[in-house]
Amino acid sequence: MVVGLYLEKEVCHERCLCRRRYILVHLIALLLCVTILVVTIGVKFKEGGWITLLITTCLIALCYVIHGHYRKVRKGVRSLDDILMGMYLEGSKVNTDPCDHENLTAILLVGGYSGFGLHSFLSIIRTLPNVYKNFIFITIGEIPPGSFKGADEVESLKWAVKDGLKKYVNVARKLGLRSDYRMDIGIDVVDTATSLCETVAIEFPRSTVFAGKLIFMKDGIFQRFLHNETAFAIQRRLQWDGVAMMILPIRA
Repeated sequence: MVVGLYLEKEVCHERCLCRRRYILVHLIALLLCVTILVVTIGVKFKEGGWITLLITTCLIALCYVIHGHYRKVRKGVRSLDDILMGMYLEGSKVNTDPCDHENLTAILLVGGYSGFGLHSFLSIIRTLPNVYKNFIFITIGEIPPGSFKGADEVESLKWAVKDGLKKYVNVARKLGLRSDYRMDIGIDVVDTATSLCETVAIEFPRSTVFAGKLIFMKDGIFQRFLHNETAFAIQRRLQWDGVAMMILPIRA
């Protein structure tokens, strides 16, 4: 045990030395960059250097505005997680019946298990009570093309996706509903999700596809540029193919 503690202390010491070396390198780089910037501004200021300085300042300010916007949205999404993911469902009667292919079915596109997905699910129950008898949860595991690391990463992604979907199904069944899940892995989320939704819609002919979408009090070009339109892209393709889909608004 003493040897173990000694080795652990040595490792921590090495890490501290490593960090100090990195900090020193970064400080030297910062000093060089600041020096070059000051000299360039001093020499070239009247020859148009002020334009570069102005553009750089505006870009930095824009980055801070975008960062603040995303931080505000994340805060709102986290509040959904805090409220909905703590739902107490223990003791509820669990519906273990398989999904009936002849009943009305809600196909819900969700990401990982989160308050966002639960809000979409509960919105369907609240706005259309006792209409849909089956709930099929769908998640697409996205494989980033630039960071693909092999079969192990794909298997890990599949496990994470399946784990989240099982939690959704568990919630639905504890509320007395018939539920199941479907999943797929792909590089293009829109193409993969559209194909999977069409397959499930054939399996459950009396079905409607649902997806949640963040909305803002002032929805302009800025919000549309910063937040993807995946739900609308999937909706356009499915409606063209004759599959009904609804977008559920979620206030941020």
